[in-house]
Amino acid sequence: MTRPVSAAVLACLLALLAGLASAGAPPDRADMNAYPADRILPFWRQYTGEGSGAELPFMPAYRIEPAPDGPTASSGFWLEGQDGRLHPLGVDAEGYLQLPPEARQAGEMTRQTRVWHAAGIALPAIRLEIHLQLDPAERYQVADLAAAVAAMDRFQRRAMGLAALMAPRFDVIVFRFDGAAPDGWIVTGDGRRRELSAFHDTLSVRMTGRAARSGGTVMLGSAPRRVVLEAR
Repeated sequence: MTRPVSAAVLACLLALLAGLASAGAPPDRADMNAYPADRILPFWRQYTGEGSGAELPFMPAYRIEPAPDGPTASSGFWLEGQDGRLHPLGVDAEGYLQLPPEARQAGEMTRQTRVWHAAGIALPAIRLEIHLQLDPAERYQVADLAAAVAAMDRFQRRAMGLAALMAPRFDVIVFRFDGAAPDGWIVTGDGRRRELSAFHDTLSVRMTGRAARSGGTVMLGSAPRRVVLEAR
């Protein structure tokens, strides 16, 4: 025998469904400010314009600082599509913006694309990072790392034109670890060993022309969580 649903339970269910339906609704644009997407997400338009970066050994990433204490559903940013619809930009537990599928489609982002943000909330600092698409390992060939830096150089010149001549070069390779960084070295082709620079949870090396020509292997005490190109 089926029991009738009480009015109170029914009201709670209706309220829950209404909340779920409206959770992803963007705020009124009158309450938001619009910014060029190229300012909020530098390099992303050019990256997706090259076949979604399928042939590139790296990917731009955007980190909000300070990072949130835990995962949240929205960063407060909304990407405007070519059809005028707003798509939320998520943020993960580390503070990295999570771009919607629409932003990953080649040609979707143009010079006119805008990103919206709540007018009553201060615009957070967004740090551009270049993540190398490498599997975690304890050994990396210098030739592979140098090739990734060279690919980033070429991409930056295509994306920025003559302005790239005055822009900082992404030639510092940073290995990030969970916890304190282990020992790490570059062992060159002729057997010389040079210790990597250590700072808290990272090891780093600058991929100069001389370092690239020397070749060899980067040897790490443990596999890193992420490998990043930084400009210094």
